Amino acid sequence: MDNYEESVEFQELLKDYQQSRRQGRNTYFDSDAFIDLAEYYMTHNPMEEAFEVIEDGLAFHPNEEALLSLKANVLISLSRFDEAETILEHLDPEEDHDVYYFHAQLACGKERDYEKAKKLFKKWLKIEMRECEDMPNQEEGATRKREAFMHVIMSVSDLTEKKHVAEMLTLWVDSYIKQCVPVPGDDIDLDIARVCNEHHMYKKEIELYTHILDSNPYLPQGWTYLASLQMLTMDVEGALNSVDFALAIDPDDSQALLVKGQCFASLGNYDEAVKAFQKYINLSGDDYYCIMQASCMMQSGKKEEAYRLLKEKQSVVVPCISDRGMRSDMWSFISDIYREGGYFADAMRSVNNALRIMPDNPAHMVQKGNILLSKGDVARAVGMYISAAAKDNNPIAVMVYAASELMGRQYMMAALMFLKLVTHETDNPEHVKAYPYIAYCYYVLGLEKRFAENLEIACRYTPNVVGELWENELMGVAPENYYKVLTSLAAGAKPF
Repeated sequence: MDNYEESVEFQELLKDYQQSRRQGRNTYFDSDAFIDLAEYYMTHNPMEEAFEVIEDGLAFHPNEEALLSLKANVLISLSRFDEAETILEHLDPEEDHDVYYFHAQLACGKERDYEKAKKLFKKWLKIEMRECEDMPNQEEGATRKREAFMHVIMSVSDLTEKKHVAEMLTLWVDSYIKQCVPVPGDDIDLDIARVCNEHHMYKKEIELYTHILDSNPYLPQGWTYLASLQMLTMDVEGALNSVDFALAIDPDDSQALLVKGQCFASLGNYDEAVKAFQKYINLSGDDYYCIMQASCMMQSGKKEEAYRLLKEKQSVVVPCISDRGMRSDMWSFISDIYREGGYFADAMRSVNNALRIMPDNPAHMVQKGNILLSKGDVARAVGMYISAAAKDNNPIAVMVYAASELMGRQYMMAALMFLKLVTHETDNPEHVKAYPYIAYCYYVLGLEKRFAENLEIACRYTPNVVGELWENELMGVAPENYYKVLTSLAAGAKPF
């Protein structure tokens, strides 16, 4: 069809049809011509326009089953399921096996009967694959086979309820990989990958891209995109491996360098992160990531260099951010970099800039509380944490975070105040998260009885957090023995 669309013959047909439409008349063409026009419009124009073409064709050829089949196809795309079903009742799937495909679409979109849809899609695919095998040109047959799977995947994506779509798509993407590898990484494969991405099925998209790059390792930006997906799924080592392939192909791949910088930053290898960010900035001219570069410098102890860079670039980067929320978040991030370096006056100015833009943002209030706590102003820090909790949709999370910050600086009594507030929120099942931290505070304070009371609750509801807080003491200990081991330690007895 693609080659025919470019032919002089089809272009003349399209021109004649469009001219007749502009003149408000319906010119006679044979049924094959209307089928070609309809398929062209279905690919390149809104479905409403394709529907008009089909109706024009049916005005002259009312019993043409191929046009009726296309009409059913378009009606399903327009979610006019009942009308499509009426047409399909008069079409014989033994004559046109696409009828099985349309019934499968209706099973998804109208009936929500996904088992029925699977059976019908499989029935249609079986016939399609048999015809593909019989095609004299094996390459064309393989492409048609992959297109068939793509059509099923697109239909499932468009017509399946959100709560079932990941399960259904996984089935068909797995079938595609099993039946169609090696895959060349053409538009068919990229469209299927895009569907996975739209439904946040990143691991399945990674699996597909891995097969694509096995067949086509020089796919433009392929390794870089795979690295980005791996970063998204926290597979940092995998992302770095993919970045190495990308940079081996093109050492000046700026996006690969950006991902490389992000990978090293997440691993705490700040010196390598700074090098990657610097090369990215040199190649792209994008000052935005100078802020991230400054953060890495501050983390690696290059405080004065980081401070100078931040001072120079914040006035360039922040005004260029058009979205108010993102601009506010950037000021808060800059504030945290200054705080990390001990530049508390600059940190406070920056977080106040963030709060001027978004005065009710609880994350920025927490950040201001962190600065005050770093300065030793515990009372005002506690006040900011309380204000943040009052504004947040999840106050328990804020209070537990505030408590952990206070505990980290040995302000156990202030931490206990927040944690006990959390335990009063009994309507929220999350309130039990406070007990391991309460137990820890009492453990540090040496209040054995209160420690044991709260540890018992913590071991019952959140043993994983207990294991994290006493990681060294509980190494190799089964969760059911946490209470006995820790109470023995608190009592000064030798644990078993």
